[in-house]
Amino acid sequence: YFHCSNDPDSLDGICIPKLKIAIVDATAPHTQDPVLPVALDEILNVAVCLDSKGLRPYAEELKSILAEKKELIRMAYGYLHAGYSLYKNNTGLYEKSVNKGALNIILQEILDGLFKEKTCTEKLGGHRKLFASAITPSGFVDYSKYLFNCKEVTLLKGTEGCGADMILAKIQEAANRRGYRTEGYYSPLSPNQLEHLIIPDLECCFATNNPYHKLNPSTAKKIDLYELCDQNLLSKHRERMDYNIELFDELARKAMNLLDESR
Repeated sequence: YFHCSNDPDSLDGICIPKLKIAIVDATAPHTQDPVLPVALDEILNVAVCLDSKGLRPYAEELKSILAEKKELIRMAYGYLHAGYSLYKNNTGLYEKSVNKGALNIILQEILDGLFKEKTCTEKLGGHRKLFASAITPSGFVDYSKYLFNCKEVTLLKGTEGCGADMILAKIQEAANRRGYRTEGYYSPLSPNQLEHLIIPDLECCFATNNPYHKLNPSTAKKIDLYELCDQNLLSKHRERMDYNIELFDELARKAMNLLDESR
């Protein structure tokens, strides 16, 4: 199932892998056209079911509603942008405090355990990019806990800046170079930043665990990246860091309230 981030109770698409069938909502803001119309793909135009004559008298009212909706969304994104800039202040402090040598040792141990007997292949494995969470009108929605039905689950405990995204990116690269396909789940606030990674053929997954992703499977292996941070350095800035998170949470709430109002 592919949920709509603007209405998490509705779907933007479904996929049935065994039947090799997918049905997606191709209207804005995620417009797309068939790759091979008729020969392979089809268009279902549900607009023909609308009463166009009945809607025309309300055209100006609908335009006004749409304009108001766009303005509310613009303001919501402004709050998110401002809040995330404060959140990034904390990210920079964690990046300075983390022991990068110890981080590399953890990464190498993971890579050795996964790929010690597997060499690189001429054919690279594919990487699929997805989102497991979103900032929505209904609040912060996270479906991460439904993803990890793997034999081996590893939780990387740490907030942004502790190195989890670097570890995940390196694991993904190493897996793809060895011909394994991967599924990456990215941050809704920073779409190029990996938060979770699954390697289906190895039946293993790696997940970020922090206050915004409260994952705690009982059988999971846990790696605490906070322990690699210089606590003395973080203590000097703790008051500021707590203030940044407080403001970020407040601005995110305001943004989600505006998104809710825009519906």
